[in-house]
Amino acid sequence: MKICLPFLLLIMLSVGCGKNEPAVQVDTVPEKQKKISEAEPAPIPEDTPDKAQLVDSPGKKDLLGGLIDLGTDIVKTADDIGQAMFGLTAKEQVEIGRRLHDKLKTKHRLHRDPQQLARIQRLAKPLLKKMKRKDLELTFHILDLKEVNAFCHVGGYIYFNRGLLDIIETDAELQFVIGHEIAHLELGHCEKPLTVAVRAKGLGDELGGVLGAEVAETIAGMAYQALAAGYSEDQELACDAWSYRGMRQTGCTHVQCLAMSRKFLEREKGEPEEKPENPVDRVALEVDNHFRTHPPARKRLDALEKLKD
Repeated sequence: MKICLPFLLLIMLSVGCGKNEPAVQVDTVPEKQKKISEAEPAPIPEDTPDKAQLVDSPGKKDLLGGLIDLGTDIVKTADDIGQAMFGLTAKEQVEIGRRLHDKLKTKHRLHRDPQQLARIQRLAKPLLKKMKRKDLELTFHILDLKEVNAFCHVGGYIYFNRGLLDIIETDAELQFVIGHEIAHLELGHCEKPLTVAVRAKGLGDELGGVLGAEVAETIAGMAYQALAAGYSEDQELACDAWSYRGMRQTGCTHVQCLAMSRKFLEREKGEPEEKPENPVDRVALEVDNHFRTHPPARKRLDALEKLKD
């Protein structure tokens, strides 16, 4: 959901010329729609500077700069509200996730390793207890790929490449990666890239029956492309922080929580950048690389260092 910034500025300038009136609260999110979102929409910040302060207070930004910042906050809030109203339902996520899982199994063979899967499930258990979302049943899978990576997608599916498991030396290293991927699901990052496209095409109501199968397959393809696009820097850092805090609460030390991030930093320093010429291979590589390349490992490690008690 986007708001035209010039139009928004015009409205706020007009309002600034009149008297201040108390805001009227309007409940715009029906209960049925509210439950389809993974999180409550972020409220508009209560500490937004008063318009007079923006002009008169020493050291404050000018009026135009303040209004632009305020407009940006409102746009972000409007996007969050849009996710709450029109986000994918739990049923839709399960159906799309199942089909995307089938696509991944076809493209990348699953690696059968009961011992590693049991280890992953054991390390995930204390972190799963910290999830607030109750609409997801998470499943873990190992892909027979040499790339060092892990990722997840709608429906509660989490994947670990064999190449990642080969370089992991401790449970703490693996648990940090597990927590990071759980956080993407907990915070709703996986379904957000799909929401606008699904609703814009009017596909959400057609997931049942024969037609629904075709629609779900189309959306699954869109979800695969969303994997390649990756997440925003803020989302990646938020997931690192979620995993870090979860591990600390289970008794891990600060050093243990940072072990995997330090390993990624060392690998990033020594690896050449791959740039396949084939577009299909390029998309696959971007899916494989998303965990360790965005944002830079140094920035991720620095952010975690600041979380130390």
